[in-house]
Amino acid sequence: MAVRSAPRNYDVTIEGWGNTSTYTVTAATRAAARYSVWADLEETINDVSFGDFLRKWVRSVRVSRKEPTPYDYVRERYGVHVAVGDRVFIRGGGTGTVAEPPASNPRASHVYVATTGRPQPYHPISVRRVK
Repeated sequence: MAVRSAPRNYDVTIEGWGNTSTYTVTAATRAAARYSVWADLEETINDVSFGDFLRKWVRSVRVSRKEPTPYDYVRERYGVHVAVGDRVFIRGGGTGTVAEPPASNPRASHVYVATTGRPQPYHPISVRRVK
C-alpha cells in the first residue's frame, strides 16, 4: 500500500494573457497543485486543455513559504486586496466587515461581508477596503 504525503502549500506561477500570476494552493503533490489551478481557472480559460495549460502556461511550481488565505483568488483575479476582518465599503451604499467564506467554498470567488448578521457574498468589484 502506497503512503500518501501530507498536503503542502504550493505556489504555482502561470503566464497567460500577457501577465504573470502566482496562485497558492494546498495539494498532496506538485501535479495536483497544477491541476487545482487549472480547475479553478477552467471557466475563464475554457478553450485551453489541461495538457496545453501545462505546456504553455505553467512556469513554475514551488513549495510555498506562506499560508494561503481565503481571498487569494480574489486578489489574483480581480486585484482586490481584502482579508478577514477588514472593513469595506459596498457599492450601492453601506459598510461591513469581511468574513470567512463558508466551509463549502474555502477559496472564495466572492467576498463575504457581514453587515448586520449573516455574511452575504458580494462580487469582488463591489467592495472597496476602508482606508
